[in-house]
Amino acid sequence: MKKQKRYLFFAFLLLLQIIFLKWISNHVEFVEKYYATFFYPFISNIFRFTFNFFKFSIGDILYTLLAIYIIINIYKVFKNKKFFKLETYIKFLAFLSIILLLFNFLWGFNYYRKPLAQHLEINKTSFTTEDLEIFASKLISEINEIHLKITQNDSLKVDVPFENDSIYKLSVDAYLKLNSKYPFLKTPNLKVKNSLYSTPLSYMGFAGYLNPFTNESQVNSNIPLVSLIATSCHELGHQVGFGAEYEANMLSYLVAINHDNLYFQYAGKYMALRYILNELYIADENLYYKYLLTINHGIILNMEESQVFWEKYQNAMEPFFKIFYDLFLKSNAQKEGIKSYKRVVGLMINYQKKSK
Repeated sequence: MKKQKRYLFFAFLLLLQIIFLKWISNHVEFVEKYYATFFYPFISNIFRFTFNFFKFSIGDILYTLLAIYIIINIYKVFKNKKFFKLETYIKFLAFLSIILLLFNFLWGFNYYRKPLAQHLEINKTSFTTEDLEIFASKLISEINEIHLKITQNDSLKVDVPFENDSIYKLSVDAYLKLNSKYPFLKTPNLKVKNSLYSTPLSYMGFAGYLNPFTNESQVNSNIPLVSLIATSCHELGHQVGFGAEYEANMLSYLVAINHDNLYFQYAGKYMALRYILNELYIADENLYYKYLLTINHGIILNMEESQVFWEKYQNAMEPFFKIFYDLFLKSNAQKEGIKSYKRVVGLMINYQKKSK
């Protein structure tokens, strides 16, 4: 009887959480003051301090145990023919309620914090085709120059000479270097780990993720190292406390291009270039090809390397994983879903205009 009351309580709590999320989405300052800059830094630091002692991902192990628990319970439901019983659905709603509660309090409320644009004092994120061209021209000139400094040959691709662990440490350093300029980035015990599920992630089409329950940043260790740098910095952006994907992209770009290391500068501008080329193609195919011809051939080879990697893992299930992730993002204050990643273009362009 007590168990049934608990299930009913948590099932009802799910409804209250949904109502609360609707309310909190309209109270950004409340989230920023009491969660993003107070509760989250405190609780997340405890988790990072604890789990950073382990080289492997505790979060991945937790996901494994959770998957086993779900499979066992589904088996029990069908075995005991309880699929159509009300009790089963109440238990399911209670389970979802607990997961949602933990997700939001441990990390998820960051989706509703003050936008990164305000932290960076960027007044707008819109841009014109002219803005896009100006930024593209400058970006291509800069990345061509960095590429030549590294390779000494415009036809050679960049090969990053670091192991994964070194990249992860340098990524943390990248955030530390900007602490004085942007105090909101100051976050102790940052760390990135290889995902235990890097190969499954490759088949799913994902480069990395933050585990909201353990606050560990995991990266698909199989991806090309140029992309690994940007992804590592991206996942640390989530760990710092920014939920939106385009904001984590912006932080990845920002910390990478301000790093002393040329490979990080290259990786940051390389990531930006991919998004800029995509926007140019959408705006005008002729513009896309015009600027494509001005890019060093070695940079194009890096792009082809990335394309070959992802094509190797393409499978029939990947689109379904992307649909699920798209729905997840849309349910967490990112109305454009996966398409929201490209909003970083507006941030980059207007950040540069502000910085002139």
